[in-house]
Amino acid sequence: MSIFTRLADHTRSPGDPKVVKAGPSVKPAADEMARALGWFSLALGAAELVAPHAITRALGMQGKEGLVRAFGLREIAAGMTSLSTEKSLGLWSRVGGDALDLAVLFSAYRDNNPKKQN
Repeated sequence: MSIFTRLADHTRSPGDPKVVKAGPSVKPAADEMARALGWFSLALGAAELVAPHAITRALGMQGKEGLVRAFGLREIAAGMTSLSTEKSLGLWSRVGGDALDLAVLFSAYRDNNPKKQN
């Protein structure tokens, strides 16, 4: 039972019904996580679209700005889907996108990259 349910039960007048369980308007934790990840995806995607040169410079991947912009569009699409009624699809698209991001980052993790540790 949540603190709000307990508080509501204490503030009721004698004889008023008590809240026994949460109704359908209460969002599950998974929905809240999907919402938070959706907003994070939108922000990250916007950063990738607006500042691809800064991102590629920080990673030692100059010349890959177009790829970073494409990743930004994919991130925005995943964020919008996570915020829609298709939360599961949005979260799985994030998982797939993160795997793709790791594969590209691994290609930049080479000895001749001075920003390898970033």
